[in-house]
Amino acid sequence: MKPGHTGLTHLVHSTRYSWKGLKAAFRNEAAFRQEVGITAVLLPLAWWIGEGPISWLLLVSSLFLC
Repeated sequence: MKPGHTGLTHLVHSTRYSWKGLKAAFRNEAAFRQEVGITAVLLPLAWWIGEGPISWLLLVSSLFLC
């Protein structure tokens, strides 16, 4: 990225590079695909079995700590 990019332009470029990195990780890393799949299954399950906002928050936070 060019040093002159600041503000919104910097945010747009950074977001684009981050998205490219996530796509590359999904395409090339089996462990990343497994993590995405497990999260896609367990996130709705946490919503379903959580008894309240605190328990749901604890279940979801444990998903993203790995």
